[in-house]
Amino acid sequence: MTSWQKELPHQIPFRAVSSIGSPEEDSVTAGSLISANDAGRDFSPDFWLVEAMAQAAGRMAFGADALPGQLVAIDRYSVEQPPVIGDCVALRVKALTSLGNLHRFEATAMIDDVQIASATLTLSPPGGSP
Repeated sequence: MTSWQKELPHQIPFRAVSSIGSPEEDSVTAGSLISANDAGRDFSPDFWLVEAMAQAAGRMAFGADALPGQLVAIDRYSVEQPPVIGDCVALRVKALTSLGNLHRFEATAMIDDVQIASATLTLSPPGGSP
């Protein structure tokens, strides 16, 4: 297990992010491989996508040394095409704004450069109250 995997708030079987890039100033890219193991757990593509987006956003917002943050809101979530087993989903999360302990992100999921889902997510830090 690599260091970034240890830093994510969830581990297998709930780790939705398979790879993560270095955070840039206001964005981060990540990947999620939808594996055959996911099918045995009542796999929900909608849940999986938003969870992967939130895990990538949390890694960006709170960094490697922080405890996991909390997903406190999901807005404008839409899925145009749910992923299936074997898909490699590319995630892009962009910071929009922060207000006190709340951090807002725009997230998109793509397969082969085609957007399949998008959402606006709000996270709060570990132990932080919204």
